[in-house]
Amino acid sequence: MRCLEGSTGWSGVGRAGLVEAVAPSYKGFRFPVEIISHCVWLYHRFPLRFREVQEMMLERGVVVSHETVRQWCGKFG
Repeated sequence: MRCLEGSTGWSGVGRAGLVEAVAPSYKGFRFPVEIISHCVWLYHRFPLRFREVQEMMLERGVVVSHETVRQWCGKFG
């Protein structure tokens, strides 16, 4: 790959060589950002299964399926 003078040579890479992060879009989801991010955080932070995250959210009054948690972790995790 040829680089033009003055360009970084890689799309999405800044001048310092760091990849610029784009915030995920939560638009169109039924649950608020806080619920989605908490489920994803629980799954990745602790050794929990999707069904265990589902049960923990149910204890807090949030009815969400384990499949929904799995999809959120795939998209936002």
